[in-house]
Amino acid sequence: MKPAPWAAALLLAVALIFLPMWANWRTVGDYEPHAEYVARLLAHDESVWPELPNFAWHVSVALPYGLFGGGVQDWIVVANLAWVWLLALALWWPMRMAWQPTNWRAEAGLILLVLALLILAPPSLLTPDNAYFGYLHPYVYHNPTMLPLRPLAWLTLLGTAKLCHAPKDWRRLALWAALAGLILAGIWAKPSFALAFLPALLAFGLLRSALRQPFDGLGALLGLLLPAAALLAWQSVSYSGAALGWRPLEVFNLWAYHYNPLANQQLALKALLSLAFPLAVLLTDRRAVVRAPLMQLAWLTFLAAAGQTYLFNDLAHPVDGNLIWNGQIAVFALLMASALHAAQRWHDWKVGPRGLVALAFSLHLMGGLWWYGLHLGADYEWLIDEAW
Repeated sequence: MKPAPWAAALLLAVALIFLPMWANWRTVGDYEPHAEYVARLLAHDESVWPELPNFAWHVSVALPYGLFGGGVQDWIVVANLAWVWLLALALWWPMRMAWQPTNWRAEAGLILLVLALLILAPPSLLTPDNAYFGYLHPYVYHNPTMLPLRPLAWLTLLGTAKLCHAPKDWRRLALWAALAGLILAGIWAKPSFALAFLPALLAFGLLRSALRQPFDGLGALLGLLLPAAALLAWQSVSYSGAALGWRPLEVFNLWAYHYNPLANQQLALKALLSLAFPLAVLLTDRRAVVRAPLMQLAWLTFLAAAGQTYLFNDLAHPVDGNLIWNGQIAVFALLMASALHAAQRWHDWKVGPRGLVALAFSLHLMGGLWWYGLHLGADYEWLIDEAW
């Protein structure tokens, strides 16, 4: 079946789901200070650049406003929706390649699956008085800079996995260039993914070598490691707002003191709930998972991010939890990789394993629906004080 009409249907469904969300969140939460940065960009305030190392979202709002005029708040909604559209398509296309739908029911089912992937959350219904602090959420609605990072991180992960089997012709060079662009754009969106991904990439190369599996190490070096390390080093020299230190679980203890006394409780359980679906896929298909390049890389990225999230903290802004973003984007990438792996392997599994994976996915979906509903029209202060 032709993909274009179904892609259009997916984009329409995404708009219907998320426009009500952005109608509220364009003016509250972290959007307020970031909207001020956009206003300063539009006013050609040169002093904004030393304060804004991660500007992908801001430019995506300011650029169309400068070209077409209108209201900045309206362009915030458009930019948000555009980034979610990019993510939806980046998920839908490889899923479609794995799913191979042959009729309208399968096409519609695929769209529903992608929509579900866009709202997954930990099943925090089990802790109704503590829905955020201590969990690793793949989607947060209060922060705009995560919006461009998600599709860029996912495409970087996919492209890097393809380095394992890239053809030795011009397409390999094109992949190197694309990966360089993606990793740099991701850092300009937010460095959280790159900080976890780069050490994971080194471990990935060693793992592939130990298992005697193919991997384009030169492509990883030229397309990913060198460009990303250079940009991160330049940012660390040019912007002095962060100072990382060894502070195991400090941010959770600070959140417990300032926000919710449950923030530092049951952290192991919250981590397991945040990973319910990837763990179910791993248990169901562990032999294939440990040999699949995408899953290897996704799990290694999560392990690197978890070490950063739980063991370190930003000493300059200890309560902000800036390293929590690393864990969140890594969990997002792992959830998406696990979903693609499940789609590719679904027909090879027996009924029991399918049931386990479907149950874990359903828990994340129910948690995501509840999480979305909490934010739909909710007051930001209420969320922090009562729900998070």
